[in-house]
Amino acid sequence: PEAYQKFDTSFLKKKTELKYAKENDLDDQIAYMVQEVPVDLVNTEFHYFILHKSSLTIMSKITEKIVGYYEFSRIGECIGLCLEPATEDAVEKNKETLYVFGKLGLTMIEIQNEEKEIWKLLLESKKYREAYNICKKYNSPSLSYVGSLLADDLFKYKKFNEAAQLYVDTDRTFEEVTTKFIYESNGEGLQTYLEAYFIRLPKEQKKLQKTLLLSWLTELHLNRVNTLDQSKDVQDPLVNHKQLYDAAFTLSLIHI
Repeated sequence: PEAYQKFDTSFLKKKTELKYAKENDLDDQIAYMVQEVPVDLVNTEFHYFILHKSSLTIMSKITEKIVGYYEFSRIGECIGLCLEPATEDAVEKNKETLYVFGKLGLTMIEIQNEEKEIWKLLLESKKYREAYNICKKYNSPSLSYVGSLLADDLFKYKKFNEAAQLYVDTDRTFEEVTTKFIYESNGEGLQTYLEAYFIRLPKEQKKLQKTLLLSWLTELHLNRVNTLDQSKDVQDPLVNHKQLYDAAFTLSLIHI
């Protein structure tokens, strides 16, 4: 006790209580009470593995729900867990290996692409940014959908310009997004969206479509000049985007 009192615990930055479960999820009233002392526990990025004398429970760190339960009979009483140190090949294949030691043997469990589908759980917890990053990492077909939810969340918290950059890479239609900015944000973020949309227009698209969009940008710019009393921060969209055109077309736009 005296030695414990002298022990420096300043390195402990964060204390988080984890829920306990063995075979079934427990009610919140008793979820933090250990019903049977575990033999061992191992953490990965998104799960923790709780080893008991005859079984292994896998719980999600995100939802704190059981996602896997395994019983062992051939290896006898379980005595420990070991996560194999990551090798270059394992990292490349996004794979980890967990060993379960028993008195009569050893069992190996491969953990592969642990985070690939984790975005669904992150969405349930409204962790849109993390879900989006996971989808982007794996080039998931759901990237556009998750990106639109993240953009909506950013818009909700009035981060209009960041939301605008994301909306461009989603399946949301041009009309839907522009209307949202016009009527729900008082136009804030609309110019950012239009400029991002403008840059992504394919080269082979008709000049008229580019001209109409550029005209709208110019109109927004002029309105902004009036409201900001000719602030030095205002930049001309024509200047910002003239490099997207060949010289002859740029001159024709400037002289419209």
